[in-house]
Amino acid sequence: MPEVDVLGAPQSNFVRTVRMALEEKGVPYTLVPVRPHTPEIDAVHPLGKIPCLRHGDFSLCESQAIAAYIDRAFPGPALFPGEVQEAAVIEQWVSICNTAVIPCIQPYMAAYYFPGTADGQPDKAAVAAAFPKVEAQLKLLDRTVTATGYLAGARFSYADMNILPVLAYLAGLPESGGAMKALPALTRYFETHSKRPSFVNTVPPPFSELPPRVEHGKG
Repeated sequence: MPEVDVLGAPQSNFVRTVRMALEEKGVPYTLVPVRPHTPEIDAVHPLGKIPCLRHGDFSLCESQAIAAYIDRAFPGPALFPGEVQEAAVIEQWVSICNTAVIPCIQPYMAAYYFPGTADGQPDKAAVAAAFPKVEAQLKLLDRTVTATGYLAGARFSYADMNILPVLAYLAGLPESGGAMKALPALTRYFETHSKRPSFVNTVPPPFSELPPRVEHGKG
């Protein structure tokens, strides 16, 4: 069986999501820690984004496409379980998170992890501007997980793997961490699923340990 490589910075929530998918399926893999827009990534993703996957001579980009491939290519628990309608609801929530929830959260996280300030400290003005949208998305997630304890359907799926890495970052930041604690269903959801081996085994290093930048044409 060809070896599976995951290409991307481990701090990326989408890289962690793909790693969780492989862990849930029980698929051995190698993490190749590289940044976006490096030669390894540009060779696979036309926009230079992470993660990318290599499986023998086959390469693929975009986390949802990678997860669907992993689900079909390997045995083990289904990442998109259930009959056709349940699987469709899972994909629906992956799409909602990737096109609406996570983009609303990213400016808030960037104000902490990539502030662009002269002293490198969090951009408090950007935090204050972004946080109301973050709080609204957390309330949406809280309402969604209230019924079953899962984001989609009544069992753990790729929809959960897709959002848990983002919640892990939010839980560690002051405003969003406090907001999460005020949402009982979301708190239970995160505390329960953050104990899964796939989550524990993929905890990333801090952002200060990002892979080095590599300019094109240079080693």
